[in-house]
Amino acid sequence: MAAGALLPAARLSRLALRTRWRLLDLLAAGDTAAPGPPVPVLGLVYPGPVGLAAGFDRHGRLFDGAGALGLGAVEAGTVFAGQARRVPPQRAQTGGARRGVSLGKPQAVPWPSAELAFLQARRAHGAGADTLCLNPGRDCPSAARFAAVVAAVAAAEAGRRPLLVKLGSGWPDPVEAAARWVAAGARGILVAAEGSADPLGVLGALRRHFGPGIALVSVGGIASAREALARRAAGADLVQIHRGLVQRGPALIGEINRAWRCGAILPDPSAHALLRARSSWIKSSSSIAASPAP
Repeated sequence: MAAGALLPAARLSRLALRTRWRLLDLLAAGDTAAPGPPVPVLGLVYPGPVGLAAGFDRHGRLFDGAGALGLGAVEAGTVFAGQARRVPPQRAQTGGARRGVSLGKPQAVPWPSAELAFLQARRAHGAGADTLCLNPGRDCPSAARFAAVVAAVAAAEAGRRPLLVKLGSGWPDPVEAAARWVAAGARGILVAAEGSADPLGVLGALRRHFGPGIALVSVGGIASAREALARRAAGADLVQIHRGLVQRGPALIGEINRAWRCGAILPDPSAHALLRARSSWIKSSSSIAASPAP
């Protein structure tokens, strides 16, 4: 088990914040990472297969320039209507990583009002996004109820950009739930591995059911190129990382990109430099983890 998995949640949160600052520092310094192979999916071309999962960069601070770090996408959020700070509505520059926004509703909003809450979140935060991902959260009463939300947002979008839906591990029949959401207008499924006893099996079942026409994005538990390739072999078109990036640092992005391009685990051509960078990263992370919680 990785050392970070043993840290209390508060310390992991602090470490994630420091990791985000580290990435911002790298962007400011003009550092680059191994680029990923372009991935055509969802009617778009992603500059690489590795995305930053929602929750890491809630307000999209890494949108512009993240491609220099080897990221193919950054997903901001999950965000709601009524939040004072909004996801940036316009690009500071063209090209680079794809911009995704994860939309949800506050728990205080009852499910009979969910359509309005998601539509308001879309208007508030979705202006500059390439894709929207709808997050049902943990209290959604049924897949059919959320299909109505998907249909409402899809009608408002009118095909302007792809919609994805997050599929957590708590659904009793994940294929049936995903099929309802696709029928309502989703063009992709974000398949979360947290809490799943068989994440590869779920991906495989979804791919067999939908074939190549629906995009599958795998998130959760990806801390190595080997695991990323396993998700790809099971049916994922793209992967997203979060805790793996917190635990291992930016080197993980280049490692996955190189493996994805060649379909095999490859040594880093700048191994000595990366070993020094990894040693520095581990020392920094250990210092943060050892500091007392606030």
